[in-house]
Amino acid sequence: MAPDFTVWSLAGDSDDGPYLCRGASCPQDHEGCKQLYLLRHAEGQHQVANNEARQSSAVREAIRHMDISLQPSEAARERRRWENWPVHWENPAANKLIDAVLTENGRVQCLRSRSSMPAVELVVVSPFRRTLETANLLFGSLRTGNVSHQRFVVHDLCRERFGEFTCDKRHAMTENFKWRLSASTDLEHHHATSHWSTWDWTTQISLPTARPADTHYTNEDRLWQPSRESSLHVQQRVTALLLWLLSRPERSFAIVSHSSFLKHMLKTIETPRNAELLGATLCNSSMSSFLTVENESPKITQSCHAIMNSVLVVLLLAALRRRRWHP
Repeated sequence: MAPDFTVWSLAGDSDDGPYLCRGASCPQDHEGCKQLYLLRHAEGQHQVANNEARQSSAVREAIRHMDISLQPSEAARERRRWENWPVHWENPAANKLIDAVLTENGRVQCLRSRSSMPAVELVVVSPFRRTLETANLLFGSLRTGNVSHQRFVVHDLCRERFGEFTCDKRHAMTENFKWRLSASTDLEHHHATSHWSTWDWTTQISLPTARPADTHYTNEDRLWQPSRESSLHVQQRVTALLLWLLSRPERSFAIVSHSSFLKHMLKTIETPRNAELLGATLCNSSMSSFLTVENESPKITQSCHAIMNSVLVVLLLAALRRRRWHP
């Protein structure tokens, strides 16, 4: 029977470090474990622009021609470029989508999902405008003057994978801190309820100390560049963020972030849907202890399976040599 959980260690190949677990058999109320609720921002303007580009006949024809005339690796690179042309750094018009914001449909997605959001002790938010607005709509107050008592920390470690696309380049922290929605938004009063200037923007300046050396706090976005951030570097940011959460006193967190960052956190190729709630458990104990503990029913770890298979092979070979086994 396939395991009803997935688990990976923050210590890399070792099973001795803290671990992240997702699935029905993950610990829930164990000492040293914290509950995470992971959310990708709601629909952004960059997503709509890219979807329109991918559906255009001109782009489809260009991709078809590239698939025929180019080597597979080069064709894949060009396909990625054309499918994301509205936000690609080589497109002069892509600057219009720097730090892209939510669409009206994205705001409606938040309002529909708001009632299903869990009560958490801390909301950690990427400093991009689409995540600020998503977190505010899902966990903040919707009425003018009724400031939410929910605790929020804005942290650049959970930003989207940077580079190549202008939508993943943020405005300066000071600009986003004071940014407000246009009064022309279709959601009545929403433009007046942007409370992220009351959130904690200072913790990210000095913590965590274990973050990658080149990701220390800067007001301007000095990380973004035409080349895409490596998967290894994203994973280092993920690990630094999770270790920081383990060091905090809270037991439950919501993390409002982006698709690629969350895919690296969950080690999955599936892209999270907009404003979709994903759960995980973060534990400050040895992963090997979890893999051998009985949850609802006894489970045999993969390492045990490997040992048993090896023993069976040895016994089979011994029997063959002694001619005690006949096919």
